[in-house]
Amino acid sequence: MRNLFCALCLTLLSIAGYAHNESPVPYRLVDATIQYQAPALITFESRWQDGDNPLNQFRIKRITHLNYDTHPLKPLLLTASFNATLEHYALSSTGRYQDSFEATLALAGFDVWIVEDRIFTSDPSDCDWLDCSIMGTWGLELRGRDIEFTRQLIQHATHVANPVIGGVTGGGMAAIAAVNANNTHYRALFSTAGLYSTDEAIRQHNQAACDSFYDQIDAGNLYRDSLGGLDVLIAAARDFPDSTSAADPSVSNYQFVVNVLTSPGGLGFLAFTPTYRFAAPTATLDDYQYMKADMFFKDSEYFGTLVSNNHFANLNCSIAGDRTFTHDLNKFTGDVLFLGGGESQAPLEIDTASLFEQANVQVIVDPADGGEADNYLVDYSLRQEVLDQPLINWLQQQYD
Repeated sequence: MRNLFCALCLTLLSIAGYAHNESPVPYRLVDATIQYQAPALITFESRWQDGDNPLNQFRIKRITHLNYDTHPLKPLLLTASFNATLEHYALSSTGRYQDSFEATLALAGFDVWIVEDRIFTSDPSDCDWLDCSIMGTWGLELRGRDIEFTRQLIQHATHVANPVIGGVTGGGMAAIAAVNANNTHYRALFSTAGLYSTDEAIRQHNQAACDSFYDQIDAGNLYRDSLGGLDVLIAAARDFPDSTSAADPSVSNYQFVVNVLTSPGGLGFLAFTPTYRFAAPTATLDDYQYMKADMFFKDSEYFGTLVSNNHFANLNCSIAGDRTFTHDLNKFTGDVLFLGGGESQAPLEIDTASLFEQANVQVIVDPADGGEADNYLVDYSLRQEVLDQPLINWLQQQYD
């Protein structure tokens, strides 16, 4: 193991030197850690600074097998979910790291690299002394630059120039935009979300949100509360589930959040379709059919507190028909997998899939009646069935 740590330290020094001297994007390495994780995994996490604003940072995490130097490297570039930290992919219903999404992929033989969204996790009042206007520059274009930088690091470290790229929900949307920008830099793409629609009702729904976000930007409001005040209600549902909800005295704190997350369109501006829901309800409408509440509560701790209006606008405008981030998808010739999404994402996945005119595209929607979170924030055994195993089987084919 000592030799492995030495090798990884040398890799770190090499990557830092590459970023400083050779990369066309002059990011600075400001922090790095190496840890042993679970059975036979090593994680290498680095933090990168862009410019001088202390908020303009993001992290890259590499998860690799102890015996990585004796196996052919099969790099996988995961894009973190929109406005969520790296820890999102380390979640597991069992509480064991080796059962997390990222560890499962690494233990299956993939050299996993995760690039984080630029994210604000501090108290919003910190904007009294921090220059939070930098968030106005955050969006799919800047994410694409960070993703391309990560791909360059992968190439430098592994000599594989065209890794597989993909992500869950907003991470998948960012991966689609990255492939659109650099369609020869990736051998394959997977996503659990779509970034385009042909449905007129969905387009109108997103165009209204798109216009609203740009109106806010024009008025000088470059960022907003990431959950529109829902974070307080989520905390109440977690800490005082049986108490009466301040938002609706007719139900408990827990039931109120269940209603919001499972009702079609219940998330308002956070919903990408008029019938979108975050999770499917039980037949009695009093709980989640697939999603585990404790997984959702844990994941909510990894959400940013403020979010860029520009980033939201990019997503809504794209779904509404703006082709800025999808216009060159017809040039991509690698394999494409849309996986999961249920009733919430399936319409967007199917329409986005139609843009890949030269690719071999698969769309697998399971569970068919699920919401956005119902193939990820679920029991470990269900996640293996509907997400992990289909994805791993497809990933193996990309390196055969």
